[in-house]
Amino acid sequence: MPAPSTLDELCLGLGRMRADAGSPSYAEIARRIGSLRDGAEPPKVTVYDCFRPGRRRVDDRLVGDIVRVLGGGRTVAARWRETATPSTARDRESTSR
Repeated sequence: MPAPSTLDELCLGLGRMRADAGSPSYAEIARRIGSLRDGAEPPKVTVYDCFRPGRRRVDDRLVGDIVRVLGGGRTVAARWRETATPSTARDRESTSR
């Protein structure tokens, strides 16, 4: 799946990835991320928020980790993380208007 160009596309794309991965719960995604982060598990509501369109910002590191635990490799995760980076997201949102 190509990297998204806006935060709304990012949120919708994460939803598609989640569905393709068998629709694990947000709590399960948080647990998997905790495994990547040596036990530092993000709150499931924070994970859930990354899937909600209409966001003005998201945690870029968390987005990369979500992509990885849903089956994306490091390279794919890095592209998605770049989209979620605050300055990149702001630049893309302003040019899409």
